[in-house]
Amino acid sequence: MTELINILLQITLVIIIFSVGYPVYYNDKNYFEKKSNFCNQFIFNLVLHLNIILFLSFTGFSLYLITKIFIFYLLTFFIIMVYKNQIWFKKEKFYLISLLIILFIFSIDLSNSLTQDWDSQIVWFYKTLAFYNDGNIRDLVKLPQGDGYTYPYIGSLIWALFWNLSLINEEYSGRIIYLFLYIIALFSLSENL
Repeated sequence: MTELINILLQITLVIIIFSVGYPVYYNDKNYFEKKSNFCNQFIFNLVLHLNIILFLSFTGFSLYLITKIFIFYLLTFFIIMVYKNQIWFKKEKFYLISLLIILFIFSIDLSNSLTQDWDSQIVWFYKTLAFYNDGNIRDLVKLPQGDGYTYPYIGSLIWALFWNLSLINEEYSGRIIYLFLYIIALFSLSENL
């Protein structure tokens, strides 16, 4: 039972992180009449946050420092959102609840059947461990030069960051972000169709 509560808390954390950001729809007064803003806002926040994480990794900071800076950045944005009363997800309760339920179901399946395919076993997991153990991009040079050595590291960095941010110390908590990306992409596709 505690595992289910921990999964629900991790999902809530991911949704809260990507709910914080500059409200896109405030730039256009007729935005609500044109199209729904739920997925567009999440995707905007997602791109913004992940690019900030990537930029912080270019500086050579360790994951611990990147996590602290990222949390400070999120808190600053959240305070600005509350101060300007621009909390965009107040009107989107149906979408948020359905996103939470779908993500919860997929996360239970993920935690129940923990497997890794070839590419994650050979390439991504070692890069993730390098970051998770308070490493930075310079530590990736120390990894064995096998298959996938030259692959980009952003996926591993995100995996390690959300594993580090999680309330539970389980490896799959970092993989929940990929489920979130998948479900948001499906929501966006359904909104556009």
